[in-house]
Amino acid sequence: MKKLYLIGLLCLGSQWVLGQCLGDPITSFVLEKAEIVNQEDQSGEISVRIQGGSPPYIYKLVADHRGKGTKEVSISPATNQREYTFRDVPGNTSFFYRVEVISSNESKGQLLQAICQKRAVLNIELK
Repeated sequence: MKKLYLIGLLCLGSQWVLGQCLGDPITSFVLEKAEIVNQEDQSGEISVRIQGGSPPYIYKLVADHRGKGTKEVSISPATNQREYTFRDVPGNTSFFYRVEVISSNESKGQLLQAICQKRAVLNIELK
């Protein structure tokens, strides 16, 4: 049985924008670990954990070139795991990493995607 959350958001002036989150909202998405594990080739692991949302989840690892563009590094298959680790990630780079998660929740209303479906951990350094 899917849960339905009705959320009102205050917009400009006194107008309310209503939306629906079908399923559990994402309550947190955090970085668990970002470290070099292989000193020889300077590769590492980045681990994240989600609370809330609805499985299956898709996790994306993105290289953020400090305002000069982004590049998708890796994407997970759809998984029911609430924790996910990217392995063999190049370390000691000149850019940051970002990890995004997409939950299977549905939302009605563009403003609710950040609560219901998507979250990101930004500015991850692997040094």
